[in-house]
Amino acid sequence: MKKSGSEPGSPFFYERHLGLASFLWKLDENRWETSSEMADLLGLTPDIPRDRSGWLSLIEPSHRELVSSRLEELLAKGLPGNFTVELEYPVRRPCDGSLRWVHCQGQVSGQPSRRLFNGLLIDITEQHHQTEALRRMTRLYNALAQVNQKMVRLKDRDELLLDVCQIMVEVGQFSMVWIAWGGPGLPQLETIASYGDTKDFLKRNHARSDESSAKLGVVSPAIRTGTAQVINDVSHDPRALPWRDELLASGFASVGAFPLWCGHDVAGALVVKSAELDAFASEEIALLTQTAADVSFALDHLTLNQARDAAYEALRLSEEKYALAFRQSPMAILITRITDGQYLEVNESFERILGWTPQETLGRSSLPHDLNIWVYPDDRNRMIHTLKEKGFTAEFEADFRHKDGHTVRCLMSARRIKINGEDCLLSLVRDFTEFRAQEAALKRITRLYQALAEINYSVSQIREPQVLWQKLCQILVEQGGFKLAWIGWDHPDHQLTVGAQFGDTLRYLDGIIVRSDTSPEGQGPTGRALRSGRPEVVNDLLYSSGFSVWRSRAEQSGFHSSATFPIWQEGKTVGGLMVYSTEKNFFGSDEVRLLEEAVRNIVFALDRTELERQNRAAEEQQRLLKEQLQQSQKLEALGSLAGGVAHDLNNVLGAILGAASALQTISIERPQEKHTVDTITQACLRGRSVIKSLLYFARKELQEERLVDLNSVLSELAELLRHTTLQKIRLDLQLAENTPFLMGDGGALSQAFMNLCVNAIDAMPDGGQLSISTRFWGKTLQVKISDTGMGMPAEVLAKATDPFFTTKPQGKGTGLGLSQVFGTMRAHGGSLRLESTVGKGTTVFLDFPAERLSVQRPNDHLPVLDNRIRSLSILIADDDELIREAMLELLSQLGHQATCVAGGQEAVDRFTQGEIFDLLILDMNMPQMSGGTALTLIRQNHPHQKILVTTGYDAEATVNLVAEGIKTLHKPFTAEELKEALAALGPW
Repeated sequence: MKKSGSEPGSPFFYERHLGLASFLWKLDENRWETSSEMADLLGLTPDIPRDRSGWLSLIEPSHRELVSSRLEELLAKGLPGNFTVELEYPVRRPCDGSLRWVHCQGQVSGQPSRRLFNGLLIDITEQHHQTEALRRMTRLYNALAQVNQKMVRLKDRDELLLDVCQIMVEVGQFSMVWIAWGGPGLPQLETIASYGDTKDFLKRNHARSDESSAKLGVVSPAIRTGTAQVINDVSHDPRALPWRDELLASGFASVGAFPLWCGHDVAGALVVKSAELDAFASEEIALLTQTAADVSFALDHLTLNQARDAAYEALRLSEEKYALAFRQSPMAILITRITDGQYLEVNESFERILGWTPQETLGRSSLPHDLNIWVYPDDRNRMIHTLKEKGFTAEFEADFRHKDGHTVRCLMSARRIKINGEDCLLSLVRDFTEFRAQEAALKRITRLYQALAEINYSVSQIREPQVLWQKLCQILVEQGGFKLAWIGWDHPDHQLTVGAQFGDTLRYLDGIIVRSDTSPEGQGPTGRALRSGRPEVVNDLLYSSGFSVWRSRAEQSGFHSSATFPIWQEGKTVGGLMVYSTEKNFFGSDEVRLLEEAVRNIVFALDRTELERQNRAAEEQQRLLKEQLQQSQKLEALGSLAGGVAHDLNNVLGAILGAASALQTISIERPQEKHTVDTITQACLRGRSVIKSLLYFARKELQEERLVDLNSVLSELAELLRHTTLQKIRLDLQLAENTPFLMGDGGALSQAFMNLCVNAIDAMPDGGQLSISTRFWGKTLQVKISDTGMGMPAEVLAKATDPFFTTKPQGKGTGLGLSQVFGTMRAHGGSLRLESTVGKGTTVFLDFPAERLSVQRPNDHLPVLDNRIRSLSILIADDDELIREAMLELLSQLGHQATCVAGGQEAVDRFTQGEIFDLLILDMNMPQMSGGTALTLIRQNHPHQKILVTTGYDAEATVNLVAEGIKTLHKPFTAEELKEALAALGPW
């Protein structure tokens, strides 16, 4: 049966109270038990066998062999001996089929006949997914940066697409990537590029885009709908059914398809396959969709280049073909005179690009005195110079003025020709404005991808928050192309302070004030972003009304656009990332998305760092709790042994002390005999003191509590040391004034302080300084005892309070000194802390809690009890014959009539039979019927019976008796102590 974990004997008791998911595997019996927390974590059902096969059945098949082989190593490893096991693997919960990642950590211990694997399971599903997602995103950003570089350089379609597939596999670490080419409705799609198909998957499986596969797989739906399609679990997604076996055999767990466009039509799809489950989260889908769009743009650009080449070819055709191509060419074709720039011929595309019809253009000049088409006349002069030198110019970029006045960026190719003996230009012109804007955007995105990859790498390496923020600013300036980046932290007064910055060479931040409220200094993008919690963009700082407060400073620094991205922590905005660019209209949707991603990654990294710190602190706290538990268990075991020994020894000493006390009451004439009796009495009292100190191992209630002045106890101790053990040792005594009194056992505390001082003196054989001090701080009274001796190494310090542990030579120490001090402090509700450095000495801190402190002075003038008592009839109930005989003799000498019985039942019978006694002396620890049971039965019928309870050990059992008005007396006791106890029970 599985233990509930609520009993102290259960192996899950302490783990349950520490909030852990734990298990205990008895390896030799092939049986394991779990805590309820672990059963909930694994989703265990009753049909799961609690043996090795049942354990392995919970593990996802992809990791089952690894865990099984690790178990084989455990079973083969030699014992006795202890060793630690750590594993991470996924489990499939039987109760609902969900997948969880767990961290298994435990220890194998025991003997060959009984080997135990005691361990913990921690649910790391979210952490695992976040870490894997961050790794995938980092790889993907690096891949996309390289893809964009290829798109800028390569001019051949097939070479470009093959490189895209190769980069996505080698850098992005996908298993296979291929390009499916063909539009919707085609019965068969063409594979025009692929990489990573090591098992010839594409040869055995042919993709279609017609109605036959419209709702299956990802390729056809992506081409038909023009949207990204993904399957994140091939094994369970019904859309993968026709190809499931082939996909799994090739090692593919996730697939995705992202449409490629040609103009406004879908022309194919970028198909990505991964060996990882759930490889396509929303971030990956967004990036791959953008990649497909960038590839589509590159293909369109290649198509335009092919059209340009076709136009050149048309020039070599016949006059008839030339005329047709001239009129219908998508590029503007024009013939002008070199001397005066007069237009001799233009086609219809000239109007589309620059707004002038052929009728408005022919016979007029492009120069400033006429149409004034050249925005910068020097551009025409440079082109004419090149034509005179080479006879042609290719892809000459220049700005032209549209008919309505706006500027159009064009790409122009021209060649010198002769028409009727005049030097003329045959020019091809195409609108390059949009392409240059897209090219600039592509370069910006490429830089940002590279910056984001560098940021993600920094996130994985840097754990210090301030260093990470500074690194973020540096990367955005050096890699992202920004002029300035800074982090501002918001404060309760709503004014931002600079937490990190990079690029502020002109000290822009020194001359501005930024706030998060609605004041004028809070109306810019930063204030709005911090109030709304959303990014704010200004793409033209010089004409933004909300930026007027900082406009002059921004213009001096060369800034034209800026953006602010809020930083969130614990559900609220605490600051913002601000970036500035020298370009207008820098921030499009892609730039904003990438910068948001950078901030999220940084915040995630800082949250992860804080979580790791908390986990380390929790692990350290758990280790300390385990050490304290082990120490407590050791002292509990020793205390139980001490309690049993104390009971028997106190009975023996009680009999001896009782007999000696009886002899003391007799007038002894010979001094030698009187001296002998006194010696016996003192020996018994000393033995009682030793046993009393031993009892503190059990951490029971204190036996003699009173208000104690620790300063007085330490002063007396210092005076004693000065006259006894101190020779080469200097004593420094610093006692704080007006310290409160402590409710405790003065004798036990004095002995504890003496043990510590003796240990300190022994640690300074060649002399040194012993320092004793007190202080009252907060609500704690502290005693500190330190020496300048040899000190202790860490391994000795860790065991210093263990019972019987000592580094002294044989015969020089028992190893109980510090253990007794530890027990005494626990009995007083306090704590003991040791600090030691080898060669520099040791310091002991003893802290007493507030609930045991009192500023009220103890009453030193107690009333004197009258020990003169009439002769009493007394019933003695004690199972020890020696005690009974000694008590009879002692009470007889004191003038009382005593009767003895050997147990609790006999005492109850005497009262039941109607016998009357002035006093019952009752021992608490007796076989069959204990003193406590007998006392309850007697008081039911004789509620006013006077009772004196004696005990040799059971201090806890007598605590409640004091509250009930029953006098207690601890064995052994003297005749005088007995007389005082009888007097306290009066009047008689």
